[in-house]
Amino acid sequence: MRAIVITGGPCSGKTTVISAIKEQFQDEILIIPEIATILLEGGFPIPGVHIKWSQDWQNAFQDAVIVAQKSFERACDDGSRKKCQIPGLRQRIA
Repeated sequence: MRAIVITGGPCSGKTTVISAIKEQFQDEILIIPEIATILLEGGFPIPGVHIKWSQDWQNAFQDAVIVAQKSFERACDDGSRKKCQIPGLRQRIA
C-alpha cells in the first residue's frame, strides 16, 4: 500500500485537498482518520488535563499512535480498496 500523509495547521486546506482526492480517485483510495485525535478523544490521558507531560507519556503516546495507525491500515486494506468501516467509529472512512 502506498501512503500519502496530509498534514498542516488549522485552516491550511487539508480537508479541501482530501475532498479533491476523494472526488478524483473515489473507491481507489482509503482515507484513514487522524489517529492521534481518535486516541485523545477516546480517553488517552491528555497532558495538562489528566496528567503532567513527560517524556514517558510522549513515548507511550507515539507508540499507541503507531500501533493504531498500522491496525487501521491492515483492517482497511483487503486489496480491493472497498470503503471501510471501522467498528466503533462514527466517521466513515472513504
